[in-house]
Amino acid sequence: MSDPREELCRKCGRCCRVKLIVEDEVFVLPETCPHLDPETKLCKVYERRYEVNPDCADMQIAVGARVFPADCPYVADIPDYRGPIEVN
Repeated sequence: MSDPREELCRKCGRCCRVKLIVEDEVFVLPETCPHLDPETKLCKVYERRYEVNPDCADMQIAVGARVFPADCPYVADIPDYRGPIEVN
């Protein structure tokens, strides 16, 4: 069952970029998960994403790990949320 908050997703694909965690900072690299469709910005293996990609985090883990951009609707109601640093 999916999280009802997934309806908030703008399908930007930014949360599907590769992350590098160094101490307490999260860096988002330009590379994306190989399962992200670049045209639709949707996961090609969504129903099996945790099985296919063990690095894919569920929403609660992703929020706690600060992988969502600060302007993401998933974290809009979290006071003082600090998103990852984007590396281009």
